[in-house]
Amino acid sequence: MGTASQVALQADALVRMLRGRVEALLAVQDCSLDEWRVLDHVTVHGPSVMSKIGKEAGLAPSVLSKLVDRMVTNNLLYRRIDPADRRRINVHLTSRGKAVHRACADVLDRADAHLDTEVRDTLTTLKAAVDNARAVLESNESVSTENVFWTSNKPAQSTVGNVPET
Repeated sequence: MGTASQVALQADALVRMLRGRVEALLAVQDCSLDEWRVLDHVTVHGPSVMSKIGKEAGLAPSVLSKLVDRMVTNNLLYRRIDPADRRRINVHLTSRGKAVHRACADVLDRADAHLDTEVRDTLTTLKAAVDNARAVLESNESVSTENVFWTSNKPAQSTVGNVPET
């Protein structure tokens, strides 16, 4: 098994472990991980269109639409027509959405503050390595254009069972 596939499997296991811990912390504030992603995006970037939120949060349009509908119903977000382009609808935080974001951020920050120094240092180093790897892989400059795996966003097609007829 190659390095890329080994890293992908190990990274997936680590992501699942960390995601579980973050979800448990957010649950204290009655907030899901997907809700946190949306709240954090709008807090950091300001009012945003759904496509931008979905792209950054990694949520499919149908999932995001239902999620935002629920968050609007729960008074965490509201929608407004963009004054510069009336075809666009921006998602904004309500006062309650800001308060929930602050409360969730506080819970996550307190949990980080209780991490053992070695764990905190390891996660900091890992974050830098992940940021660097993403930058390299997204740039495509260091990857051969002959390697379809790294230059395509489409999943590789299986060749199993694709035997040409004679």
